[in-house]
Amino acid sequence: MGRDGRPYTIGSLPPGAAEALDRRIRRWWAAAILLNAAATGVAAGAVMLAPRGVAAWAGLLPLMSLPLLLIAPLLRRRAARPPRRVHRRRPGDFPPPDPAGD
Repeated sequence: MGRDGRPYTIGSLPPGAAEALDRRIRRWWAAAILLNAAATGVAAGAVMLAPRGVAAWAGLLPLMSLPLLLIAPLLRRRAARPPRRVHRRRPGDFPPPDPAGD
């Protein structure tokens, strides 16, 4: 959805907006990968250095950060989806509804 409230597709974006969208998606992807890698490092360090209970809880950190890896593909899919067309009123040449229901 654009700032003016109208839906858009990748092909109908104003100049520079497609690149901004790509940069935004890449930033999300990079941040998710870095966070997942950091969580994995913390978990590995906790397994080596921390008591067993702390290491077990730290092992859940990488699993909790996995859903963040889905944000970038979801943003890409949402941007590529065609907009919905909503008509506030019917055009003048639109046929009236059939009373028989056929």
